[in-house]
Amino acid sequence: SLLHGALDASPVSGTAQAEQRGGVIRFDTALQAQAATGGARPQGGALQGFRLDQLQARGQWTLRSQVLQLQALQVVAGPARLEGQATVQVAAQAGEGQLQLQAPGTSLQLSGRMAARTGDLQTTLAIRDASALQQWARSLPGMAEVLSGASADGALQLDARLEGGWQALQAQIANPSAP
Repeated sequence: SLLHGALDASPVSGTAQAEQRGGVIRFDTALQAQAATGGARPQGGALQGFRLDQLQARGQWTLRSQVLQLQALQVVAGPARLEGQATVQVAAQAGEGQLQLQAPGTSLQLSGRMAARTGDLQTTLAIRDASALQQWARSLPGMAEVLSGASADGALQLDARLEGGWQALQAQIANPSAP
């Protein structure tokens, strides 16, 4: 069957299980795109042509407290791969976890916890080949026009640590000259 009409129209196989006990929904999903046949294409939409090759997610959603726990997450989309685990507290606008992203020319690692007023987040961004990253980014839905005329070359290593909550970060971005 097709996963979503706005995605690449490749058939999808695998398993998706969900079970509710009380106020908790446990889920375990392992989906894999098959090779496209017959040239079927999506009919427009923001994700036109985006190919989701593999999705694996295991965790639970707690209804009353609105907490999503992802014990394992793996998403493969073409040459890009996202892996990790996380807990998201929707009502509290908080979360914690570890995520790793690998894409052409780059890697990104995030680790820590973040809430409105407290947090400790560490990130490492390594752009080994900015040109390869830009070429891949142009292939993403809607990005060719955004990146038209831009060029990138070189490498970058960024190691950063953020202490404090997302509200303080948001205020600093809104007013960078404030102490």
